[in-house]
Amino acid sequence: MSLDFPYTCPVIDKALEMIKNEIDYYVGEEANDGLYRDIAEHVEEIRKTNEEMRGQADLQIDKLEEELGEVYSTLEDKNEECEGLEDELESLQRAIAIA
Repeated sequence: MSLDFPYTCPVIDKALEMIKNEIDYYVGEEANDGLYRDIAEHVEEIRKTNEEMRGQADLQIDKLEEELGEVYSTLEDKNEECEGLEDELESLQRAIAIA
């Protein structure tokens, strides 16, 4: 299982495109290249952090799924132990009733 949240890279790409268009409009396409490149570098850091967070979330989810599996296994063992004790109790109750 992994993080149930859509990838944000398309959102980041769209934001970069909108930034470029705004700079083109207000500053002019020729002056835009350097400014856009500088802004894009900062936004790419956001993308990198986003990828790292997603990876970390996936690791945490995997660990929790493993722990949950162990809990289910322990629960199953305890249920079987309870059934055995219930059988033993019934057997003792019958023995007492006979005596």
